[in-house]
Amino acid sequence: MFKGFMDESGIDLADKACAVAGFVGSEEICDRTAEKWKEALKPIGLFHAEDFFRRPRGKMTGVYEGIHPDDADSCAYALIDILKVSGLEPLGMAIHSETFRSLSQNKRRWMTSAVLYGRDLKCSPKFGPLNKV
Repeated sequence: MFKGFMDESGIDLADKACAVAGFVGSEEICDRTAEKWKEALKPIGLFHAEDFFRRPRGKMTGVYEGIHPDDADSCAYALIDILKVSGLEPLGMAIHSETFRSLSQNKRRWMTSAVLYGRDLKCSPKFGPLNKV
């Protein structure tokens, strides 16, 4: 069985294309990588690139407030190193955003691996109407 770690971008109403990218591998490789990833995240708690790399005036904000940028960067490099030796394969695709939004929530969740982590891709004013089936 294969597993993957995926994320999506470009699901706003103004976006023409949605990109879904991440890494896939065997269940064993994914589970081993997830454990190493979790360990590497301990100094910062979680990793969400959009928030992590947004650093007004060079300072960490939001959930990263109080973390020194050098420590945050060290953590990011550790995550990259984990991926480089993991044995996971990179995977990416692009889909017309309107088509992506028209898919059922279940299909969108499987495409982005949200289903594995209990995440919801719910409708919001920013994203427009999403099919709920």
